[in-house]
Amino acid sequence: MKNAKTLSLSATVWLLAAILIGVPGPWTGTASAAVNCSTVTSTDSTDTDDDGIPDYYECNEFTFYRGGTTFPGLLKKTASAPRKDYLDPNSKDLFVVMSRSASGSQISNITNDTLFQDITEATGTGGLGVTIHFLDDCSKLSSSNATTCLTSGNPDRRLSSQPGMTQWAARVVEESSSSSGTNLGNTPVGIPSTPLVFATVYTLRTKNYTTTNVCNDTTSFTKKTIPNTAVFKCYENRPPYLGRYSGIPKSDLSTDTTTLLPLIDLYHRQNLAHETGHMMNLVPGTIPDPSNPGQTVTVTGNPPHYASSETGSIMESGVYYKRNVTSSGGTINGVEVIWYMPGSFVDTDRSNMSLR
Repeated sequence: MKNAKTLSLSATVWLLAAILIGVPGPWTGTASAAVNCSTVTSTDSTDTDDDGIPDYYECNEFTFYRGGTTFPGLLKKTASAPRKDYLDPNSKDLFVVMSRSASGSQISNITNDTLFQDITEATGTGGLGVTIHFLDDCSKLSSSNATTCLTSGNPDRRLSSQPGMTQWAARVVEESSSSSGTNLGNTPVGIPSTPLVFATVYTLRTKNYTTTNVCNDTTSFTKKTIPNTAVFKCYENRPPYLGRYSGIPKSDLSTDTTTLLPLIDLYHRQNLAHETGHMMNLVPGTIPDPSNPGQTVTVTGNPPHYASSETGSIMESGVYYKRNVTSSGGTINGVEVIWYMPGSFVDTDRSNMSLR
């Protein structure tokens, strides 16, 4: 679940319970030896990258559950194919059914590749290093209903009936009819093969929450530098100017500085990465205690989150903003609003990740 919140020096408004700081940093996992596809046989059930698609299929191809179509692996890809168009046994692959709102979509201007970029980015730049393959609906899956992914009343998103294939497609649903509320996303914790696990993102709520909570308070605060976090600011008594002044550049998003579009677009992207992360079981039950080296502490909550505490973790309990009265010579010039958008995953997320 993803909620919104505000923080200030005098008060902190928690809209979702969370109890722990997650500290971002480079992934330190041990890499496996590269798979030699020429030696992998059809009887080999090894799944080197542990994504629910055995090496044999990731080297060659697999056949979808319905329709008889195939998806190529490393040996059968076209020479110039981008990574999203083929499988690779050396890095994780995940199929996603992205269900945008049929009408009133708030993310129609953002491509799937951009929406999921925080997940597909390399681990060294804060991502999960997972390649996502998008499906428009469930027509190729085990479901008998292309729209709802239901089979006899139960969700069913198995990719293939071939031996050893255990990955189910994840499903992300845009809900754009609900216009109010601070619950901006909802996902039961689990993995894609858990029938009832799918992510919902409330895009109209996100847009309305953003535009409502801009430049409408007079609470002072102390600004901080936050790693791996896009930071925005705007001013109440001026045109709706918006600009980034700190954090990782998001050049693929809108560079418009006359509206709130860049902030809203990034909020959608961050929210979607957060909810999809719950489907990958990212946040572990225990993590290293930052205050006591060598000790661990328990992460609680349902779903579990890191504390929203300016660490730059996408799996924190919420995006937040602070306000500051700007003045000179005793005259108030305006109210500066700073939005903090965590933009990376952390080591404990990557080590706990499960796609099957």
